[in-house]
Amino acid sequence: MNLKHAAVLPVLFRVAPMLLFVGVPGLVTLHAQGVPAGRLAALEQDLAAMREEVQRLREEVQDLKSENNGLRAQIRSAAPNASAGVAALQRQLAAEASARANADQALESRVDAKLKSALAAVNNAIARLNTQPPPAPPQGNSEPSAAPVPAPGDIPKTAVEHTVQSGDNPEKLARRYKSKTSWILYVNPKLNPKNLKVGQKILIPVHKEPDPPAQ
Repeated sequence: MNLKHAAVLPVLFRVAPMLLFVGVPGLVTLHAQGVPAGRLAALEQDLAAMREEVQRLREEVQDLKSENNGLRAQIRSAAPNASAGVAALQRQLAAEASARANADQALESRVDAKLKSALAAVNNAIARLNTQPPPAPPQGNSEPSAAPVPAPGDIPKTAVEHTVQSGDNPEKLARRYKSKTSWILYVNPKLNPKNLKVGQKILIPVHKEPDPPAQ
């Protein structure tokens, strides 16, 4: 019921009892009781106006009933369309959810494949490193090996151990220990005479163990 219903029905309920209980016979009774003619004429006019109002209200009520019936018919006809729209929306949402699930699965598969490929590449690189020989030292830092020295015929049977100090070389050590360079090179076959390292220990052949050299 709309606002027009709320405005019409209370008036109809108020006026209808007056028409039922008053009417023309009631006016005649009032005239017989000595009510002034002017007052009766005013009541008759009010009564006629009320009848017209009641008739107008009845027509409005009928129009409202017709309007309500039309609205009910529209609602009944729109209900199937609304249900169809809801069903279509549900199907669309289900299709979108399925598409998102498929996209997530495809993305997960691609990421997993890339991770497996990267792991395989790392394992292959590690395997190659394990099978390759160690790299040769740079030529700039390599120490040339000493040439084989023939055994001297007079080499002593005794030797002393010397710790290389800064500035030492085989010739200098031979003079210091009264030895020979050939003897020193023979008993130290891996010694590089041109690159003695400080702290390196070498053997120096001597006929007898001399006193420690003065520092």
